[in-house]
Amino acid sequence: MRFSKKISRRYTYLLLILLLVFSLFNSLPTSANSTNPQPNVIPALREWIGNTGLFTLTPQSRICIDPNYETELLTRMTSFKDEIKLVNNDLDLSILTSNNPTDSDIYITLDCQDTNIGTEGYLMDIDNILTIKANTADGAFYGTRSLLQILVADNTKDSIPKGDIRDYPMYEERAFMIDVSRKYFTMDFLRDYVKLMSWFKMNDFHIHWADDWYDGYWAFRIESTTYPNITATDGSYTKQEVTALQDLGDIYGITITPEFDSPSHARPYTKIRPDLINTAKGDRYLDLHNPDTYTFMQSIYDEYIPLFRAPDFHIGCDEYDGGGEKYRQYYNTMADYVQNLGKNVRVWTGWHHESGTTVPDSDITIDVWEGGFDVNNYVNRGNKLINSSGDYLYIVPDTSWLPDLPVLYEQWEPHIFNRAKTNKLTPNHEKLLGAKLHIWLDGKRNIVSQQDCDKLIQPPLKILSEKLWGSKNSNTYEEFVNRTLEVGNAPGINLTPTEQLPPIDPNNLAYNKPVTASSTEDGTYFTPEKAVDRFSSSRWSSNHNDNEFIYVDLLDTYNINKVKLHWETAYGKKYKIQVSTDAINWIDVYSEVDSDGNEDIIDFSGVDARYVKMQGVERKTNWGYSLYDFCVYETIDQPVNLAVGKPFFVSGVEPATSFNGPLAVDGNKLTRWASDYDDNSWCYVDLGEITDISKVLIHWENAFGKKYKIQISDDATDWIDIYTENDSDGGLDTIPINQQGRYIKMQGIERATNWGYSIWEFEVYN
Repeated sequence: MRFSKKISRRYTYLLLILLLVFSLFNSLPTSANSTNPQPNVIPALREWIGNTGLFTLTPQSRICIDPNYETELLTRMTSFKDEIKLVNNDLDLSILTSNNPTDSDIYITLDCQDTNIGTEGYLMDIDNILTIKANTADGAFYGTRSLLQILVADNTKDSIPKGDIRDYPMYEERAFMIDVSRKYFTMDFLRDYVKLMSWFKMNDFHIHWADDWYDGYWAFRIESTTYPNITATDGSYTKQEVTALQDLGDIYGITITPEFDSPSHARPYTKIRPDLINTAKGDRYLDLHNPDTYTFMQSIYDEYIPLFRAPDFHIGCDEYDGGGEKYRQYYNTMADYVQNLGKNVRVWTGWHHESGTTVPDSDITIDVWEGGFDVNNYVNRGNKLINSSGDYLYIVPDTSWLPDLPVLYEQWEPHIFNRAKTNKLTPNHEKLLGAKLHIWLDGKRNIVSQQDCDKLIQPPLKILSEKLWGSKNSNTYEEFVNRTLEVGNAPGINLTPTEQLPPIDPNNLAYNKPVTASSTEDGTYFTPEKAVDRFSSSRWSSNHNDNEFIYVDLLDTYNINKVKLHWETAYGKKYKIQVSTDAINWIDVYSEVDSDGNEDIIDFSGVDARYVKMQGVERKTNWGYSLYDFCVYETIDQPVNLAVGKPFFVSGVEPATSFNGPLAVDGNKLTRWASDYDDNSWCYVDLGEITDISKVLIHWENAFGKKYKIQISDDATDWIDIYTENDSDGGLDTIPINQQGRYIKMQGIERATNWGYSIWEFEVYN
């Protein structure tokens, strides 16, 4: 027995030693698990082979350009050099023409034998020397965009993981359209967008130069030597500025594609040529039976086609109701003229709604914005198409025409043209050039600012960049947003910084809880769970019946006393809020008999409930019920915001907007006050009487105050400083006060951005 126990112990010790050795061996690095993972780039890289180690730039590093391609590359690489310094001020690299780079140098050449990457692809070999090869200067420049994004994400802003990149787009047309006609955007804004688009490898900047609106407004934005009176008086661009914009586009790989829409949207033309008005339809329509209409529009083309370098020229042609065969013929008549001047022609859909037989010639590219347009019919005829789907790719501020961002990233593909996904081509069809995002300012010129538009454009623009490049690399939109935060925006631009995901209301019991609805609008992706997600641009929509409903399961019983409904345009005029503990027996806790839509905040006596329902009674529109947000709140003692609805005084309002002072004290965090662009701007609230004050809350929009003071007064004349902020990071500032006063003031000292000060809500509590 003793012998066997001794042997047993020896075997046990031996086994333990072997296990320890095996464990240590497994923990050692190997060539397989130490290769560098794919770096984060947007759009994601198509191909990556990881190596080990890092390529590191130093102040002595150089950008070496292949002497054989100096003419094509020097100007672009000079911009690249400047951007590296913006990312890391210590890296002021020199540029030289040389085929003899050394360690830590960047070498750029167009001597590339890989024709399969096309004209916009590139190869990047990252070793002791970083080499970018491409077939064109555009491809090489896109390679520098990837390099810069990797640098931005690096903690020290100087290192890039070693490996090999082979990167190229799936679609040739990766576009964004901006409506500068119905809202003037500064040229600086347009120039910044050239750089932003290039940062995300978009390549076509479609600018809609002339249009009108139903309220009588019209604008033609470029100066004219042929018709001086046609140029807008509330903002315009010189031809020299337009040329300079194209010069910038040439450097950054962005084509500036112009559009001059007709024969509808024609008030810019009929205001100077009233003889061309279609008198039966009004001054938004040219008379297609008047020969002078054609010669007039041809004179517009004669003046502006030579101004633009883009191979394509967009002649519009949409929405001429009742035009019949004459309207259908207009497409080809004007396209022939433009083609004879050396341009390819693009048009919007529209003719197919009118009687007649003429269709656009097969050499015309069709911008398909209507979901019901038969795309397969026209590619079979030979037309090239651009997916400009109004269902997915339209932004109209202050309306429900906004992209559903999770759907756009997770479900949409460039070959899908409608919400029901029934109108589509085969993926990567040879006649499908790509897709385009749009922002239209229909009647919104004084309602939204450039910054508001920028905030709406950037998220879907980044999604499109990845979907069109063909390299979707995240499972969910939330994962994708976190990737965009890593790479940021292009260096040196004055646009909204990359935004975080929308905050989650921690008090909303309904967030991401199971939800049930009577229906989902036929042929749409407006499913019930979108009413309880974190995105205010996504929504549930029912079918078109009065008795539709939606309810949320809170998964436990709570005592609740408030529901918030954020309606889309199709809202409930009459409805009930009902509660239940079993989803079978419902109790009415509130009845609405005349809602005006937008946001309904519904308070009622506390009641125990697990299920909370909006039961429709009567719709306001012919559509169904449509909710952006359905929120439920537990009964708790809430402090009272003393500033709501009180008189609010401001130093000024952002020019050409309606972001007035009272919007900062209306209790609605979807509206805001915005000051003019002055560090010394201020605002204050009159509480009506001297009051004990415990704290002030400032809910900043992105244009926040980096430095400011909180002041208090009894008479609005003599102010006492009670708090000074020297380095705010925006968002929500909570400021303890513990003072008495009637007037509470935010006195600006220094803005965080080039915009003014912008406050969603200015709250005061006792």
